[in-house]
Amino acid sequence: PDEGSNTTALLSRRANNDYSISFYNNNQCTGQAYGFSGFGTLACTAALGAGVVAYILVTLDPDYQIEPYSDTVCGAANALAEIDTDSPKNTCTGLGNGASSFEVTEAPP
Repeated sequence: PDEGSNTTALLSRRANNDYSISFYNNNQCTGQAYGFSGFGTLACTAALGAGVVAYILVTLDPDYQIEPYSDTVCGAANALAEIDTDSPKNTCTGLGNGASSFEVTEAPP
């Protein structure tokens, strides 16, 4: 195989993350941002400070969705509305309730 082509493809993909999102502690999406981006799924992440109430979605591959939770362990009973490709892009969007954790999962078919 041509490793140069594989490297070029990988670098190209890295420039276009599967997801890129910033969470905020206020509904104006100002101040401290908790930014996350990457490829593929992401296990439960509780790195949202004391809880966030809004987000700005930059990009999200149609194969994935971002699921915020009101607890720190991504408990199903505490799931908030998922963020998917129908969610507004590059716009401050409220979560309704505060989120303390989130995960990136494969979108349902």
